[in-house]
Amino acid sequence: MFLSTKITPIFTFFSFFISRTLSPIFFKSYKDLSIKDRYNWDSRYGSQIYAFFVLYCVSIMWDETDFKSQISEVDEDFTCKESIIFTETETSRWVMEISMVYFITDAFICWFYKISGLEILFHHFIVSFGVFFTLYEKKSQFMISWLLFSEGTTFFVNNRWWLYKMKMHNTFWYKINAMCLLISWLFCRLFPIFFYYKHMINDYHKYKYAIIPFYKLLLFILPSFLGVLNLYWFLLILRGFNDFYKKIIKK
Repeated sequence: MFLSTKITPIFTFFSFFISRTLSPIFFKSYKDLSIKDRYNWDSRYGSQIYAFFVLYCVSIMWDETDFKSQISEVDEDFTCKESIIFTETETSRWVMEISMVYFITDAFICWFYKISGLEILFHHFIVSFGVFFTLYEKKSQFMISWLLFSEGTTFFVNNRWWLYKMKMHNTFWYKINAMCLLISWLFCRLFPIFFYYKHMINDYHKYKYAIIPFYKLLLFILPSFLGVLNLYWFLLILRGFNDFYKKIIKK
């Protein structure tokens, strides 16, 4: 935990400040941006790298042979066996720690430089809070990894923003990225919510006596907040996607 709390914020801030040095050299349009947009541009490199890291680690967790459900005996009558909520490995703990620190650091950057709305800060707070309790209770780490799989959309969100600011919104790459963003949002942010609640409901009899009521409440409520927020963003993306391709058809 100590190592991740030190390295993650340093690396996030490093990617932020190194962008301010390199971006004017490689991208001419960077110099034409407002100060706020430059901060926004710089902050996206850290999220891009974090997204790649999380997807890589989640794929490792899913493929780990020792990622098996633990046996947690509650009492003589209730024994929790093979419930996915009790899965935990060294990789999962490491991912949870880095994710929590990253979201706190990124929320600070967004707040300090005023480069995002309240919905982003709310999203980062919920994720950080949920991951913290996952680490504290040492449960549901595999389940939370499903929700962290939503970082698969980050690449296309950042590319869309960068291409638009570089005035490349009429290019082939912008159109392809828009399609990838729409598809990835469905598979990485919306569909995992259904699988998450499917396992939470099906395994409820296995863990209902093994975890405290407050944590059970968090496991059901926090993901629903994220689901509503992701659905709201998806409808905005869908509306923009529809308007964009209507213009193409007219042309």
